[in-house]
Amino acid sequence: SDSWACHLLRCEKVVVDGLTILNNYFRTNSDGIDPESCRQVRIANCHITAGDDCICLKTQGGVPCEDIVVTNCTVESIATAIKLGTGSEGDFRNIAISNCTVRNSTVGVGFFIKDGGAIESVTISNLAIETLRDPGQVNAERLRNMIYPIFLDIEKRRDDSPVGAIRNVIFSNLEIRSDNGILIQGMRESPIEYLTLHNVSLRVPRPFDYSRRAKHAGGTSNP
Repeated sequence: SDSWACHLLRCEKVVVDGLTILNNYFRTNSDGIDPESCRQVRIANCHITAGDDCICLKTQGGVPCEDIVVTNCTVESIATAIKLGTGSEGDFRNIAISNCTVRNSTVGVGFFIKDGGAIESVTISNLAIETLRDPGQVNAERLRNMIYPIFLDIEKRRDDSPVGAIRNVIFSNLEIRSDNGILIQGMRESPIEYLTLHNVSLRVPRPFDYSRRAKHAGGTSNP
């Protein structure tokens, strides 16, 4: 697909099982599966390669995205493999992501809160995460400096945007291979709360110059 391959907008009781999406790895906006303001969605046994986010939960108009299960999927993305946000006008609640393999991706699992929504009651378990095997394959140096196996960030998209939140999140049983570290960043007005990281293994195959490290924007960013 030259754009989002599967966009679920305000849907309920959806099962996506055994879907294969092989998009151009270098084509922007070629997302895989994007549930937006949906309820009771199960995504299982899917294989996705994308030039943008592979599985991306979004919210709009204050309508939440809740009761979502993602399991037994293999994903590869030059952007973010499994993502919540950046569209985050509503809340993300009761989400379970498990038994997935992330391969050759710039960001493994990313939470991007920019529009005032809250991410809460989320479990991420039993994942194997590998970031870019060869950062040189990315033409833009900007992207080469924005590699993160786990990325949690709260910011305001614009100066007048409301402040969101991240709380009650559990990461457990993760095997990570990356030359870059995890980023967890809240705001003075909204610190990240009740976050658990349990049994996380991080293997570093090569050094990275942290003086060049930059925060992943994931769309419009307010510095």
